[in-house]
Formats: sequence, structure tokens, C-alpha cells
Amino acid sequence: MSTLLVLGNLDADWLVTLEQAAAAAGYGLQARAGEDDVPAELLTSVRAVVLGDLPGGPLLAATRLREGAHFERVALLAVWADPRPSDYVACLTAGIDDLLVDRRDRSGLRQRLDAAREAALGASRSLRRGLALAIGPVQARSSARVRALAGAGFRAQVHETTDAPWLTEPRLALVVWEPTDPASALQEIRAARQAGALCRFVLSVPDQEVAALAAECDKLDGVRVLPETSPPDGVVFLVNEMAESGVQNQRASRRRLASALVHFAAGGRTDLGLSYNVSAGGLYVRTLAPPTSGPVELSVDVAGSRATVSCELAWSRALAYDGTATAPPGFGVKIVKTSAAAQELLATLGAG
Repeated sequence: MSTLLVLGNLDADWLVTLEQAAAAAGYGLQARAGEDDVPAELLTSVRAVVLGDLPGGPLLAATRLREGAHFERVALLAVWADPRPSDYVACLTAGIDDLLVDRRDRSGLRQRLDAAREAALGASRSLRRGLALAIGPVQARSSARVRALAGAGFRAQVHETTDAPWLTEPRLALVVWEPTDPASALQEIRAARQAGALCRFVLSVPDQEVAALAAECDKLDGVRVLPETSPPDGVVFLVNEMAESGVQNQRASRRRLASALVHFAAGGRTDLGLSYNVSAGGLYVRTLAPPTSGPVELSVDVAGSRATVSCELAWSRALAYDGTATAPPGFGVKIVKTSAAAQELLATLGAG
């Protein structure tokens, strides 16, 4: 039987909800005070972990769990009241897959547990997209990007520098780089191109520097800019955009990685997710419990305001650890742009 492992303290109502959802999803529930209290014989059956109130907080606990081989393909969920976009990003960077906000949403919890088991038991495959390096001064961000790229089919690893031997390595397909000096980084990329480097580059910079650097990167083939505050798997969207032939000609506008909390309603249930990929025609919402059919109503919170928008579901994708995740889990929608709310949303997120 699959095991749902609860680590840390949770109130009685949450424990009852988790016990009921675990039973409905075919899980057995085990509760422990912390990761050090989990017996070795239990690890092989764990398919999902719920993080509660822990010493050092759930972010530290998640980081430690992701360092162990037993938790590479285990969904980590955290109970989190009233999250902000920055909370979501911090959790994703630490290796947490999704947040549990409302214990009354039992169908959403059940969907997350089903997705966790299917992802954990999926056969390992790979899209064989080549070698990818993540370089930067913040180890946690680089490691998180490596996890995202590995899930998308890359042989990914953290690397310390962008020295020339690596940049001209024939197997190298991608460098995700968080430079201390973006201008110098562009010079190195130009030099690497002249030396025959064919790999693509994603430069991660502070949000206020994105617009200026993007204008320079547009002059170079195969170079994109990632906001520093973007979730780690935001890099997958940029990589796909560079890989798809003529993609910019097919899109009404380029993706903008703007973050916002999104309440979504579809199929008789409501839930909460994070949007950080927006264009003039639609947006992406990250969640482990995406709708799979029908129209979707979105309420998007940005800068203290909320816009409610009617949308069409464009695609829906489950969690995957098998190396074939062409995009992170969640769903994409096409916005019905005739409504005033949609126009307000696009203007607020800077995607109009």
C-alpha cells in the first residue's frame, strides 16, 4: 500500500481531513515528528509527504528531504495558510510541489494524492535533450533548476563556472546562468558563439534588470532572460520556446513570467494555484490538481486587486518525475478577451 507521510505538527481538523483523503485514495497514513523519526522500512512505500509545523520550517525540511535518494520521486506538499506569490516561489525552490491551503477542498487533496502516486510509480524515461548546466551563487536555486530540467528530459547538473571547455562541449545543450555581471555574461556568450558553442542560454537576473537585458538578448540567437524571482521550473517554458521552430511567429505575444495567485473554478470545485507565465492570449497556472475539461473561471490577485476572467482550458498536465515533463504540472487557459475583466488582468500583469 502507498503511504502518505505527515511530518510535523498539524491541528486535529487537518489530520482528520488527511486521514479521510488518504483512505479514499488508497493510502495508509503515517505521522512522525520529523524526517529523522521515519523508519527505513517505511521509506519504500512513501508516495507523498505533507509538511506541517516543523523545527526550522517546512522549507528547510523539504530541502533536506530532496537531498535524499528516497524522496527524489515523492511529492512534497505543505500546509500553508494565506500564501503569497513569494511563498509559492520559495516552496517550489525548496522542492515542495504544491501547497495545501483549504482543508475543506477534499476533492483537490484526493487529486493531488492520486497524481503523486502515479508520478512516483511512473517508469523512468527521458526525452534525451542533452546536457544542461545550472550556474549561480545561490545553491538552492541552481539545485531546484536542475530538478526541473531533469524532469524535462535533460541530463542536468550544477556547475561552478562557465569556463570555455564546458561552453564548447558538443553534448552541452543548455546553460542556465545567474551572473553577477550580466553585461560581462553577454560578452562571454558572444565569445562562446564565435568559438563554436551551439548551446542555448537562459540568464537569470533581478526582476528590475529583465527588460533591459531582454532587449540585448533579443539580438542573439538562443538566449533568453529569466526573472530571478521566477519559480525554478519557469526555465522549462523558456527552453521550450527556444526549441520550437517559429514559435514566436505563432504566438500573439512573448511569454512574460509575472507571478500572481490564482483562484480557479472548474468542474464544480475551486482551488488555488500560482500563475507565473502570462501572454496576451492566456496564462499558465501551476497546481497538482488541474481541471481536465470544461470552461474555467479565474480570479487573479495582483498588487491588491482582483480580476475575474472567463477562460477556455487549453491544456492540462499532471505531475511527472519520469523525464518526459514537457511543462510543469498545472494547466493553461485561453482568456476570453472580450470581457473588461480580461483587459484589466492583462494590463495589471503587464502582458497587454
